[in-house]
Amino acid sequence: MAGHQDPRVEPGLPKHHHHYHLPHYHLRKTGKRLGQLIHPANGRRIHIAQTPAEADVLRKTASDSDEDVEICIHGSDEHVEALNSIRAHHDEQRSELREKYGHIFEQVEAVSLELEALSEELKMVTDRSVQFDANLNRFGYSAAIRTHGNTSNPRSSSVSLSSGRTGQQALDEFHALKFQGQAMKPWRKPILRQYFHKGVLWRASEEEQTASYELFLDLIYVGIIAVNGDNAAEEANGSAMLRFSLTFTMGWKIWFDVTQICNWIDQDDIWRRLFILVELACLVGFTTNITEYAHGTYVPLISYYIAARLFTAIYILIISIAIPMVRWTNRFHLITILIPIALWIGSAYVPYPQDEILIWIAIAIDLFGTMGIVIFQRCLRRYKLSSNWFEKAFEFFPAQNIEHRIDRTGAFVTLVFGYSIVSLLYLNADHIGLNAFLGKALLSLVQAFSLNTLYFEIDSFNLHMHAIRRSSHTAMLWMTMHLPMILAFVLAGAALSRIVLTDDVSGTSIEDLAEYSQARSEPEIGSGLRWFYTAGLGMGMLFMNIIALTHEYRDNQNRPGAKYPLLFKRPSRLVYRSLVGLALIFLGHDDVEVIKEREKEVEEVATELERKATRLKAEAAGIDGLG
Repeated sequence: MAGHQDPRVEPGLPKHHHHYHLPHYHLRKTGKRLGQLIHPANGRRIHIAQTPAEADVLRKTASDSDEDVEICIHGSDEHVEALNSIRAHHDEQRSELREKYGHIFEQVEAVSLELEALSEELKMVTDRSVQFDANLNRFGYSAAIRTHGNTSNPRSSSVSLSSGRTGQQALDEFHALKFQGQAMKPWRKPILRQYFHKGVLWRASEEEQTASYELFLDLIYVGIIAVNGDNAAEEANGSAMLRFSLTFTMGWKIWFDVTQICNWIDQDDIWRRLFILVELACLVGFTTNITEYAHGTYVPLISYYIAARLFTAIYILIISIAIPMVRWTNRFHLITILIPIALWIGSAYVPYPQDEILIWIAIAIDLFGTMGIVIFQRCLRRYKLSSNWFEKAFEFFPAQNIEHRIDRTGAFVTLVFGYSIVSLLYLNADHIGLNAFLGKALLSLVQAFSLNTLYFEIDSFNLHMHAIRRSSHTAMLWMTMHLPMILAFVLAGAALSRIVLTDDVSGTSIEDLAEYSQARSEPEIGSGLRWFYTAGLGMGMLFMNIIALTHEYRDNQNRPGAKYPLLFKRPSRLVYRSLVGLALIFLGHDDVEVIKEREKEVEEVATELERKATRLKAEAAGIDGLG
């Protein structure tokens, strides 16, 4: 009817030759997410929900009305299909216009593209706000990432240039005013920082920062690393290395649990700090029983470890109740904690060496239990073996915050390299102090500094995509390889602390050391210390190379015309470093063989001298008989 207007069209909007254009049709690059779409072909309204919870609310609202609407989640397959359908419709329209108007249409389209490019450039110049995407540049960007929570703030989205404040400063001021006068609560409902939902990664809009209690936890591990390393270097044999691997892995697992919970859950309250304090208390008790682990303190050692794991289980149980969306994931996580606890308790009642079987099975489940859940879930979905209940139970799955995980792991690696430096410090008693002891200490410093540069700078240079974001396989490999690398470098650092004080070369005199360092000095380097140092350093470099292979790098440094082309490409450097690591490992093997040959020669000489002494005694006895 002529007197009625199409309800889909807002007043004053221009008409097309056969249908109406609505504002929703024009998808400009404004950086804002559309709340709804209207399909231009059939007029069907499509609501875009930003989160799964919002989609449930919209579906309930739509069911109460008679309106024919479609609900889809931002970034889902349905959302992409709707956008592709609308785009195909507009592509068809553009083709019709090009055929009808020809050269005029081409000119209009060229002017539109130029205006759009200028608008984008102007926006980049004037917009001073920090977007979420900027945080992903260092570790690689993935389009399948969405944010939940408050993604915009009118007070911090844009800042006047004349105000002299940055966007981050305005954001900090906003949060300071928001929480002004609020005390820390005993309990706050925990929030899942990031999670996967139907292949899309949802992340909190706020940037995750390392808390002060996480740094305090690192300080505790400075002492744990020192106690473990020094205890292994005392005996320097196979049994000492086995005990070192066991106790260090147990301590690493407690650190990993705390870091994992802080990575997954946002809960800034007193309960979180109480959890950290209990874990620290268990760590202190655990560390005090490391040195005498093989001589009667095994039960107290595992008791503190079990206490820490049990408290972690209680925390996860509470989280599973407070956050129902990941209830079943946390329940499976609880199983991977309780089964090893039973094995640890059983190992206390099984005699040696049968208890080693239970111990290492428990360690394997502790280290790879959570990873096994992920692999099990992916295999079921890949081979389409999962049931409807399984898909519903694991519809949401906690995800790693890449920046926080990398920073925390890097902090622990820094502790290891720091221990290598602190352990080589000695007390000098010489008036001048320029001797071979100082020379060995400085060479050890150069070695630790070089390893630190390789890990944090060389292997991170020109990084295109981090291993965690590259794929699930590289992420698991990256996280798995760090523990053996750290074990190897700590073992090498512990041996190096004794090698520096060894009085085995010219220019070293035990009188040049203070009394404390004299007690730790030895006349020569034992075969065990040689093995610890060379094999630890070589294995550490090999594991570091594997970690470097998990990343994806940009390979455009050697392009023609590059200002500073690389002399060696990354594969060549990694091969060279692998050869150096293997040489170090076999260097220790050669030393052991030489020592065994020397010991054999000494035994032969001693046997010959004993024979001569016996013969001389017999001759002397005969002479006395004649007399």
